[in-house]
Amino acid sequence: MMEHAAHYDALAGTFTDHWAYSRAFVAWMTTALLDRLQPHADAALADVGSGPGLYAAALAERAQLAHPIDCVEPSPAMRAELPTTVTPVAATAEHIATGPEATYDGLWVKEALHHVPHDERPAVLAGLFRRLRPGGRMLLVTWPRRVEHPLFPAAHEHLARVADRLPPGNLADELDQLGGQVTLTYDSFLVTMPTERWIDMVRARYLSLLARFTDDELAEGIAHIRRDHPETTVAFRDRYAFITARR
Repeated sequence: MMEHAAHYDALAGTFTDHWAYSRAFVAWMTTALLDRLQPHADAALADVGSGPGLYAAALAERAQLAHPIDCVEPSPAMRAELPTTVTPVAATAEHIATGPEATYDGLWVKEALHHVPHDERPAVLAGLFRRLRPGGRMLLVTWPRRVEHPLFPAAHEHLARVADRLPPGNLADELDQLGGQVTLTYDSFLVTMPTERWIDMVRARYLSLLARFTDDELAEGIAHIRRDHPETTVAFRDRYAFITARR
């Protein structure tokens, strides 16, 4: 995950603005996390790859937690954006996976597992699962193979290649082999926003996977988006896979 720290350092100042484009979306995702983690008020929780803690802050407020959530984030600039209501942890998923056992009642990894090197993923998942107390839950939030975001062909192809390395069914099988009680569900949110705001997000490389494109390639991609979406508003389904494992 550390190799992407420079990208997130650059994005930190605008990350929350990009992803908080809709209070309804933040509320929807927070509900999705809560429904699957089911934390009690005294729960110890961790958001692994938290970024600026957008969902950790919302979840803590909704659940009225007695303890601050550990926000695990390797990017110093992202940690600087964390609210004071959470606990910053300067670490990667790999670091947390090697920590002491039975620390958390719940932890989640939202759209960050692709930063873990492929050959290290089984050990990282096993290590994170060991961090759970008996009855604790681990939640992985990732993409299906095809995302519906209005992007350009090269971006969709790259996203598909990354998604192919993280099939939700395979992740569920890996957690099942660890002895967890596993469920795999899908859900989506209908995103609607001004086209120019969406293009601003793409230009800012709102997804770390867009960091692989040069400025010229990204400009060409944005021109493609404009041709495909001449309307003033874009609408698309933001779809996620939720893999929950209970220890």
